[in-house]
Amino acid sequence: MRHLPALAILALAGCAAGATPARVARGDAAACVQAFQWYDTVKASMSTPSGPDDRMAIPPALQMPVAGIQSLGCLTFSDDLAPMATATRPPVASGGPAIPPTSIHAGVVTNMADEANVLAFFEAHGAGARSIGAAGLGRRIYLGPFATQGALDQARDLAVAAGFAAPYPTRRF
Repeated sequence: MRHLPALAILALAGCAAGATPARVARGDAAACVQAFQWYDTVKASMSTPSGPDDRMAIPPALQMPVAGIQSLGCLTFSDDLAPMATATRPPVASGGPAIPPTSIHAGVVTNMADEANVLAFFEAHGAGARSIGAAGLGRRIYLGPFATQGALDQARDLAVAAGFAAPYPTRRF
């Protein structure tokens, strides 16, 4: 919530200047993690939509978190995924101490072709992958869950090698 006023000012400044959305530089990993967690918190606190809000592509409550993720450069575009073509990593394997089942939020892809390629890439490397639609963002990519610290670390490293900027562990999903 502390980012809300700053993001509102940035959004209004862009509108006032007649700016068109442009691709921003890749985001700071820590800022991206915070932005995704803010999105999740807002989404979890939303009630079931009804009335005019039910027909909106991005529910009003999520508009600011979406703008924050976009403006921070936290989305993963096709060009960002170029390293997947040459990434050589061993399959994700269990190892290390046991942990509660934990997934990796790899990031968000913005089109269906990238989604299919990313899911196939992670599956081929032994990291179970799934995607979940996220209003205003695209498809969120999750890996796991993993039951050992070694597998979790390997999956995170694999996501970085694939071109994702800010993968992080989560117990969500």
